[in-house]
Amino acid sequence: LLSSSQEQPRESGALRDKYEKALRAYQAEVEKLRAANEKYAQEVVDLKAKVQQATSENMGLMDNWKSKLDSLASDHQKSLEDLKATLNSGPGAQQKEIGELKAVMEGIKMEHQLQLGNLRAKHDIETAVHVKEKEGLRQKLQEAQEELAGLRQHWRAQ
Repeated sequence: LLSSSQEQPRESGALRDKYEKALRAYQAEVEKLRAANEKYAQEVVDLKAKVQQATSENMGLMDNWKSKLDSLASDHQKSLEDLKATLNSGPGAQQKEIGELKAVMEGIKMEHQLQLGNLRAKHDIETAVHVKEKEGLRQKLQEAQEELAGLRQHWRAQ
C-alpha cells in the first residue's frame, strides 16, 4: 500500500506532463489553424475587392459602349432626317450637298490611307522585332545544344 501510494504521485505527475504536452501541441495546432484561417480570410477579402473592382470596370465599359451606341443611333437618325430634307429640297441644294459629301468622302479616304500606312508600319516593326527575338532564341538553342553535346562527350570520356 505504501509502495502504491508512492507511485501514485509519480504516475499522476507523468500523466499530467503527458497531458500538458498534448495540450501545448493542440494549442500550437489551433494557433496554426487560426493563422491559416486569418490568411485565407484576408485572401477572400482581397479577391472580393478584385471582383468588385473588375465589376465596376466592366460596368464602366458597358456604360461607355451604351453611350457610344446611343450616340451612333442618334447620329444615324439625324443623317436620315438630313437625307429626307435634302431629297425634298431643290436640285441646286442637292448639288451643293453632293459636293460637300464628296469632300467629306475624300477626307475620310485620306484618313483611312494614313491609318492603313501607320498600321502597316507598326506591323512591319513588330514583325522585325519578332524575327529578331526568334533568331536570338534560335542562337541560344544552338548554344545550349552545343553545350549539351560537349557535356555528353565529357561524360562519356569519364
